[in-house]
Amino acid sequence: MTKKNRMLPEDKNLPLAKLIDSQEILTLLNSSFSNSIMKEYTEVKIEHIRYSPKKSCQLSLRVKSGNKNECDTYYIRCMNDDIYLKVKQEFVGKSSCENFVLIDESNILICKFPADGKLKLSPLLQDVQNDSYETIRYKPETRFVATYKLLSYKSQSFKNVIARIELPDKVQNSYKKTMKVVEALKGHKTLFVPQVLHFSQEDSLLIQEKVDAISFADKLHNINNADLSVFANTISEFHSLKICDLENKAPLSFVNQFERSSKIITYGNVEIQKKINKIRIALMLKLQNLKNADNVVIHGDFHQGQVLIGESKNWIIDLDSIAIGSPIADLGNFYAQLKKLEFKSLVESSEKIFESFLLSYKNKTNIEIDNNELKFYTGCALVELTVKELRRLRKNWFVKVMQLLDESLIVLK
Repeated sequence: MTKKNRMLPEDKNLPLAKLIDSQEILTLLNSSFSNSIMKEYTEVKIEHIRYSPKKSCQLSLRVKSGNKNECDTYYIRCMNDDIYLKVKQEFVGKSSCENFVLIDESNILICKFPADGKLKLSPLLQDVQNDSYETIRYKPETRFVATYKLLSYKSQSFKNVIARIELPDKVQNSYKKTMKVVEALKGHKTLFVPQVLHFSQEDSLLIQEKVDAISFADKLHNINNADLSVFANTISEFHSLKICDLENKAPLSFVNQFERSSKIITYGNVEIQKKINKIRIALMLKLQNLKNADNVVIHGDFHQGQVLIGESKNWIIDLDSIAIGSPIADLGNFYAQLKKLEFKSLVESSEKIFESFLLSYKNKTNIEIDNNELKFYTGCALVELTVKELRRLRKNWFVKVMQLLDESLIVLK
């Protein structure tokens, strides 16, 4: 993919064009590993990109050789000087693994999966056959999530599970919050959390059951009012939970998150900076007139993919961000996600879907929904989505960013 097609951001700190060009990556891999792997790679597929302006760019990718159809998995990370020195210390002298290369002149680290300086992937993968698991998400040095037909771990066997390895503080936080919700849901007959089967703080590992259910996200292309009612009931039940000792997410925390996002998204681009300034003014006006709904337990990252629907049970997942705050924050985040899906032509009308959802939600709860508050949280969520578009650097990311910023301005009027 060329720079023109991707509309790459200008960044003197990182060689983005070199990293995202498939032929450049093949050259880099073949020159770095040709002697040790005894084969030449001929095809590369980039699966995940994470770009942090001025700091680093990480790519997860799968590559094929000309002789075999089997794939190898690598990740490449290019960093600024300070980060590169820290990462280099994680590998040199601390690992017996030879499946990595450090390129000092370019501040590049290349790892052959599962080599990783921070995630202990080996205990999870060493006894597993290649066809028994499917990687859901792998963010180098941050997170590894996979589904397993059969997982053998420390003399224990688990069938049909989802396992995740994260940095110690993150996986422990996820486990604690998940267990809080599990405890609060005792007695519920329709809403559940996938059962926690094992937690290891030593290996930063969390294993949960894989439930037989359909993600609500998969229903959106052919949605009906009955499905929307189930979805609305799920989040309304969640908002009724009683959980102590959770972080309080006040409206100002969303403004602070907006400012952090703005620093990332406006890097080196005057056009984006102008739109962000307009959004900031509109957000401040909304904040001054905000009539907050009563605080409840909120999901914190609520959208169509966080609810799984079964025949008689519904599950809510990804509980890392639960907090105490306004329930409208969850509704605004879902509304923003719908607008993004409409831009991608994955749903016909975000307005129609959300209105039907909101009607069902109001029938399930006595929470008063202030339109000004809904606009505030939706505007914040739309800006947060632009950061994800920038970090992933997918095709036409710039166009998508501008669409989301324009929509934020429209919503905040």
